[in-house]
Amino acid sequence: MAAIAAVAIIAVAAAAVYVAADSDDDGGSGTVTVTDVRGRSVSVPEDVDKIVTLSAGSARLVSYFGQSAVDKIVGIDSYDAKQKAMPANYYKATYRIAYDIESKTDVGSEESTKAIIETGADVIITSMTDVDKANTLQSTTGIAVVCVDADGSIDVNDDRFNEDVTLVGKVLGMEQRASELISGIEKAVAELNAYNASSSASPNCYIGGMFYFMKGGFYETTGNYLPLELVGAENVMPDSNSGNPYQTDKNAVMKAGESSGIDYIFIDAMTASDSKTTYQTDKTDLASTVSAAADGKIYSNLVYKYYGTNWEMELINAYYIGSVIDPTVFDYSVEDKVNEILALFFPDSDIDYSSVCEKQGMTLCQLDW
Repeated sequence: MAAIAAVAIIAVAAAAVYVAADSDDDGGSGTVTVTDVRGRSVSVPEDVDKIVTLSAGSARLVSYFGQSAVDKIVGIDSYDAKQKAMPANYYKATYRIAYDIESKTDVGSEESTKAIIETGADVIITSMTDVDKANTLQSTTGIAVVCVDADGSIDVNDDRFNEDVTLVGKVLGMEQRASELISGIEKAVAELNAYNASSSASPNCYIGGMFYFMKGGFYETTGNYLPLELVGAENVMPDSNSGNPYQTDKNAVMKAGESSGIDYIFIDAMTASDSKTTYQTDKTDLASTVSAAADGKIYSNLVYKYYGTNWEMELINAYYIGSVIDPTVFDYSVEDKVNEILALFFPDSDIDYSSVCEKQGMTLCQLDW
């Protein structure tokens, strides 16, 4: 039922966003006025040729519009340029596997106004949250600044995600692609809901190995994990940290195992190595109350978050989890489903299941830990 409700919310939210974005043409002056997610009214060129993307989620959202949209990017921040954070983790953000992002011009950050101006960009797309700073960036550079929302609690079936997609589609003049992506997501959610309705499985699960604001490992978890919800699995951890991942500990997991039982453990590929070390150190203790540890029912997931949410992975991981908890109902080729979702989010890219697993360092499988 949750998945059905989510589809309904998506449809209503997307319609509302289109009304906000489809403002009147600005007197034939060659600009279109859009309302961004911060409620700012911004005039952007009718034909956007050059884009600068800044802060988490911005380049990812543009990449969802395909190679022609990525080709318009003339400037990226230092994280997307592979200059900050850990280079070894760079491809944990799926869109960087799908398209060549790192070769784009590194403009630094929102503070680097001179470098941004020198790109000759028509539009700056940024996930910055401070309206005053967005307005200052726009007035200082003379370039339209459009704010998108990359809040860590946004899920792929969230109306805020659809608002982002619709807004970027309007800015790029690619409204049809925005509709295609939203419709494809609705279809996938509906399909998962149909499988779920046919399944009697409702196991208790723990998801670990996540990464959020430079913290990770086996005990980095979340109580708000959409892939579990979409397939009817129960999350044993409480929802905390405004829906974002947070750090728990061995005692809390053992207590959850004792009180409600943990039938399956899923591990995000983001911190697989560290998670394995911690799990093997604590395995004996965990197995005393956690049946999944005692029975070896521990499985991988592909990377959920890195420099924002890999929204496509919410659907991919849901399809995989479903195949684990009830393979007789969730009966399909997982690799085929992964490739379908990747093709939906990254049109005209040659990204596939194999390339993602190679770059992220883990396949979808049972872990022999």
